[in-house]
Amino acid sequence: MKLKTLLCLISMPLLLFQCLTSKQAFTYNPNSTGPQNAKPGACYAKCYMPNQSATNSNYFAVYTGDETTEDVDIETKEIMIKPASTKWEKKKSDRKCLSADPNDCLVWCLVDIPAESISYKILKDTSQSMNYEMTEIKQEVLTKKGGYTEWKEVLCENQLDESIYQQIKLGLINNNFLEAEVANELPAGFGTQMKSSLTKFQRANGLPVGRLDLETLDTLGVEY
Repeated sequence: MKLKTLLCLISMPLLLFQCLTSKQAFTYNPNSTGPQNAKPGACYAKCYMPNQSATNSNYFAVYTGDETTEDVDIETKEIMIKPASTKWEKKKSDRKCLSADPNDCLVWCLVDIPAESISYKILKDTSQSMNYEMTEIKQEVLTKKGGYTEWKEVLCENQLDESIYQQIKLGLINNNFLEAEVANELPAGFGTQMKSSLTKFQRANGLPVGRLDLETLDTLGVEY
């Protein structure tokens, strides 16, 4: 599958969990670049918003015979099972980056992911032949287009402790995004495996990606 690059940028790792407090001039005005209706003492961060989709199921009489030997009415349907989308993809480090930490110098590119379609031969009149199978075809339908960033309330840095990490870990295990055996071997805090599992969970659930936003924590069942 060929991916077309849309936008590349130098960025800190997706899951730095940094925040900006409302005391840092986040009182909304028409020219403000901060979040609207910011609450004093709360923390906010720009979060990547993925596409949101729903899965629809339909049954079709998929023809399994040979139409050259049968007099049947066949319609070839090109059914899109997954709509086109975008995602951030990590590239190699930028040589001009001045940070001593190579993780600060990663290049992230927003790339296009083409739609996925499958061609089916559909028997229009099932009385014409016995050579067909009623097949359930699941289609992922785009309900809200993502690919942009939005201010979201996130957990403040001083709220992050081992209890939060353990609850997130348990939530990922319970939702089958992290194996319990693997989780038991992970160090305290956020390592590569935890970040990867959390990002996959966020994308799969249509949640903001890349931060410990409150919506993600609520979906995981984390008490904060």
